[in-house]
Amino acid sequence: MLRAGFHTVKVDDLATFKPMKGDVAVIQATTHHKSGHIQGFDGKNWISDFVQKNGFWPGNEYRQETPDYVIYRP
Repeated sequence: MLRAGFHTVKVDDLATFKPMKGDVAVIQATTHHKSGHIQGFDGKNWISDFVQKNGFWPGNEYRQETPDYVIYRP
């Protein structure tokens, strides 16, 4: 991502973080999702292979375990 011209965004609190169109989040693994997750923000929703209507975390396990993540911005 860095070589493609993106830079990392410091997020102190997801509750107050305002994503921007084009942001990409790379989320680390959880207990049952060993490969982690990647998603992009389209200006309204986080999207990967589905539209995440419930916000940043792509599912219950991610919301419960809150694994480390990095947000990249173009």
